[in-house]
Amino acid sequence: MLKTESRIEDYRLADEASCKGKLLSDVKNDYLTYLVGGKNCSPETIRSYRTKIGYLEEYLIRKFNGPVYLDDITFRDLDSFIIDMSANRGWKPNSVKQCHYTLRTFFSYCQRKELIIKNIADQMEPVKGEKKERGHLSKAEFDKLESAIEHPLVKKVVITLFYSGMRITECLNMTIGDVDLNKGTIKVREAKNKAFREIPLHQRLKELLEEHLSDADLQDPLVRKKRLFATSKSGKISAVYVNQIIRGAKEAANLPDKVTAHTLRHSFATRLIKKNCNLVYVQKLLGHADLRTTSIYTHAKMDDLVGSVDLL
Repeated sequence: MLKTESRIEDYRLADEASCKGKLLSDVKNDYLTYLVGGKNCSPETIRSYRTKIGYLEEYLIRKFNGPVYLDDITFRDLDSFIIDMSANRGWKPNSVKQCHYTLRTFFSYCQRKELIIKNIADQMEPVKGEKKERGHLSKAEFDKLESAIEHPLVKKVVITLFYSGMRITECLNMTIGDVDLNKGTIKVREAKNKAFREIPLHQRLKELLEEHLSDADLQDPLVRKKRLFATSKSGKISAVYVNQIIRGAKEAANLPDKVTAHTLRHSFATRLIKKNCNLVYVQKLLGHADLRTTSIYTHAKMDDLVGSVDLL
């Protein structure tokens, strides 16, 4: 009798589990696989999504005291998750805003796959992020940073970033064949939004690349497929290593603010804006899909505002 009751209970639990649909952990793994293969997202983006969805999973396992099924999650669970992260991890408004975006895109994927009826993240309370100006370097500050970098290959990467505005992954994925010294351009193929673009070479950058490629057979197809910036040992160089060298150089140059490879992209954009370059041109050079993203670089310091008032 007891064995029969136990077997019935096992069947009941199994049937209940099958009705609940998929586990959050399984859907999370499917989604991350989709980001790699279907969306061709960068490792940094995938790491960010894995971390944030992982935090949600950990929180809900504690809350439900057991496995988390996708269709058991409500928008109230998402709201309480955000409150918990803000309290226990000290998330600021910008971090919360980024998490909102992650959850919306994840549950939108679930909805498209017909795993849920509606995107519950759309019901979450919107959060306004803190509007901060992007950190950037003046030309004088960049010169100090450049002088403090002793690694010759990283120095070339840093100069390329400052004079081209490329993302670090775009720069490090460039091949020798992407450089056209005759035309004076570099091709960006592996962009964040998959959009191909060409960037004209600044004279300083053209001279640097001419020297860098002086010994290369630019007509050899095999040579043209090689990475533009690569160590002889590995055939490539990592973004993590470049940023590590930049951090050390920043300290050596005694620069006040945080400096990363992405700061050099911000510096490129900011310098163009300050020289009154058309915002649409800056958008094209940066490879932004939306002009509103580019408008972030329209910094307004008090000196600029005073100068504007003096025009009256």
